[in-house]
Amino acid sequence: MKELENINRRRFIAGAAGTAALLAAVGKPQAAQLRSPLDRPVRLGFVGTGNRGTGLIRTMLGVGGVEIPAICDIDSDHLNRAAGEIEQAGGQRPELYARGPEDFRRLVERDDLDAVMTATPWELHTPVCVAAMEAGKYAATEVPAAVTVDDCWRLVETSERTG
Repeated sequence: MKELENINRRRFIAGAAGTAALLAAVGKPQAAQLRSPLDRPVRLGFVGTGNRGTGLIRTMLGVGGVEIPAICDIDSDHLNRAAGEIEQAGGQRPELYARGPEDFRRLVERDDLDAVMTATPWELHTPVCVAAMEAGKYAATEVPAAVTVDDCWRLVETSERTG
């Protein structure tokens, strides 16, 4: 129980916000597949296709009812590996975004995405999620969703503002 002694208010809020964001975001695609108002698959964009991101891509493709038309990473090897995974699962080759660490901003503006998932370094989780929400997309992230209390509030305020 020593780890419980080290929890302060900031760590608790950041952890709770990250967990809530992940559960809410993960529930959206699954709910969409089980009882979707859409007559088509849920379309996800992925930002961050390293080991964690590629693992999440495999997981989402395994859920069924999911298409991944766009992926983003600064590492072309990661991008090509992830694109290969999508093709191997029977999907079309996604459009690749690799113009630098801010290229996720172009990805989130696509009209053919319902949601954007991020598996980038932690400090980019909030900027990617905020950009996705501001573009009218659902935002999902691996944990943590934020690394500061200010980022937690940014996520909450953006979600409330964008719906």
